[in-house]
Amino acid sequence: MEWVRDIFTINGYEVEASYTKENITKIFQPLLKHWENLYAKKKKRILVFIAAPPACGKSTLVAFLDKLAKDMGYDNVQGIGMDGFHYPNDYLDFHFVRGGLLRDVKGCPESFDYAKLKSYIIDSKTKDLAWPIYDRTLHNPKNDAMLVNKDIVLLEGNYLLLDEAPWRDLKQYCDYSIFLYGDEAMLEKRLIERKAKGTTMEEAIAFYKRSDQKNVQRVLAHRLEADCVLYLDGQGVYTKL
Repeated sequence: MEWVRDIFTINGYEVEASYTKENITKIFQPLLKHWENLYAKKKKRILVFIAAPPACGKSTLVAFLDKLAKDMGYDNVQGIGMDGFHYPNDYLDFHFVRGGLLRDVKGCPESFDYAKLKSYIIDSKTKDLAWPIYDRTLHNPKNDAMLVNKDIVLLEGNYLLLDEAPWRDLKQYCDYSIFLYGDEAMLEKRLIERKAKGTTMEEAIAFYKRSDQKNVQRVLAHRLEADCVLYLDGQGVYTKL
């Protein structure tokens, strides 16, 4: 199996992306061509939702698709994320959900500023605008960090296709949707390993059980239908379902 590897800076950290050549030629390149055709047909900005449970590789995939588009000669594609719409820590430290402090379950849907995200999504359909990002080195969002100004915008996030109020209302604003998922055991391993890079293994496991596990299960159990569904196996290979 042949692989293509690259390094991207995502949320302040360097991340290695690894994809098989078969995935690139049979899944990713056709998707990019489809979005280009969709833009040519609609003659207005195309917004693609790429949703997935935590640790399913959506941020890395969007960064890779951005680069792949340029390699294919498409200079009108850009990737953005919804993590910049996290409430800042000084908000999470003084607000609660289900009887617990939001800071302790950071990453759940309630820890995001949904109203702000929705307004930005609506505005992005018709105009260029400054977009926030999440900086993992600061553990806080940064406002107006990048400019959304391309014809085809790939927006990734955990809850973009969440079948719960009010989140389900977002889907009406996308032109194409993708849902990525993998086995829960694989996602658990990835999430604990990622969290342990900044804390102890014991604390990482505790956070997974307290927060990440619930978010994974919530996304997998409550999702809207997508135009494309991709399954990620433990080797990092996608299968289109």
